Amino acid sequence: MAAPVFPITFHWFKSGRIEEFESLEDIEWNVEDFDSEADGGEASVVDAKGRPVRIRVSLLSMELFELL
Repeated sequence: MAAPVFPITFHWFKSGRIEEFESLEDIEWNVEDFDSEADGGEASVVDAKGRPVRIRVSLLSMELFELL
């Protein structure tokens, strides 16, 4: 399976804010707890090619990072 291509873009639903992250470390340091598969998700996440990304960050540690 192909890997997501950086930058990774988060489109936050509540605030309408869009954030781009250039590396895994950048995501780990700036997105403390996030699960793209959680019910009522907080954001959509896509890679540089516009492909949906499945991502889970817990306590500043990346647990899952792959294309859907």
